[in-house]
Amino acid sequence: MVRTYDARVDVYRDGARVTSLRFLKDSPPEVTCSQDAVIRMGLRGEFLRNAELDYLNDELRPVQIIDGVELPCGVFHISAYQDKIGEDGRMQSIEAYDKCFLLQSTTTEDVLRFAAGTKYLTAVENLLTAAGIGLYIMTPSNATLQTDREDWEIGTNYLEIVNELLAEINYAPIWFDANGYGVIEPKTEPSAENIKHTYKGTDVTSVLSYNATSSVDIFGKPNVFICICENPDLPAPLIARAENNSPLSSLSTIKRGRRIAKTFKVDNIASQADLQTYVDDLMFQSMLSAETLSITTANMPGHGVGDTVAILHPEISGIFRETGWKISLGPGKLMSHDLQRMVVF
Repeated sequence: MVRTYDARVDVYRDGARVTSLRFLKDSPPEVTCSQDAVIRMGLRGEFLRNAELDYLNDELRPVQIIDGVELPCGVFHISAYQDKIGEDGRMQSIEAYDKCFLLQSTTTEDVLRFAAGTKYLTAVENLLTAAGIGLYIMTPSNATLQTDREDWEIGTNYLEIVNELLAEINYAPIWFDANGYGVIEPKTEPSAENIKHTYKGTDVTSVLSYNATSSVDIFGKPNVFICICENPDLPAPLIARAENNSPLSSLSTIKRGRRIAKTFKVDNIASQADLQTYVDDLMFQSMLSAETLSITTANMPGHGVGDTVAILHPEISGIFRETGWKISLGPGKLMSHDLQRMVVF
């Protein structure tokens, strides 16, 4: 089956589309995602000059059109631009980022205070509202702040504070989906239960090329983990321990025949249970080696941050976490994916 493909970049103002940015078909803009970046999703490209564009306030919304169906690729705010004049006319080079840019651009102007007993997610919602963000999808949590909090210096950006609060309840850093909604959810590990994309070798989604490497660093890796939350406002320090006693792990106390302990300290945590979850995750992550895989496919919609991807291919197969991807918004262009499979070592 032959599919049709087109794309455009719309400009929105106050929730309404006002114009679209034109670009040269042989050098289309790119939408990128990196799980390790502070702001995960970005848009970069050169466009024909459009006098209607308000650099400071407008939103850019790239759209893929596959077989006549329009599929959004995110909502972006311009962080930098440059006017250029060349043989193709007057161009605008634009760099833009998702709504995490709004959180990063908003900083504390006074001492920020949250009272003990405030729900973590209520504090996060207050910060989102202050940054002008009203659309988000949030997995509920009843975790509350154990102490009064005013531990952020004046000038601290809201993105840093939001992600710090989320980490204390073992949630993933905030990210924004293809429709511009913030996603606030607990950390998850790739598994067969949460596969979001499957790439085969038999249709338009087939893996067109790939490159795989694997690596492991065992030097000094501990097998006993001690995590301490020692805060003067708490009645007593919180301590949690985890041990790698797995007979399947080469790093375990059993296989090594000795205990290698490491202590970790955190300033704040929601509860003893959350501290235990935190240290258990440290132990689990220490047992894993990383097998990385880079593949190219046809441009595909619907990819987020850290999605679980299944590969069904004669040479490579398995369940992976997607650590990054890039889409070039042009007919015949390809999508690149960076994947990681964690294997117990």
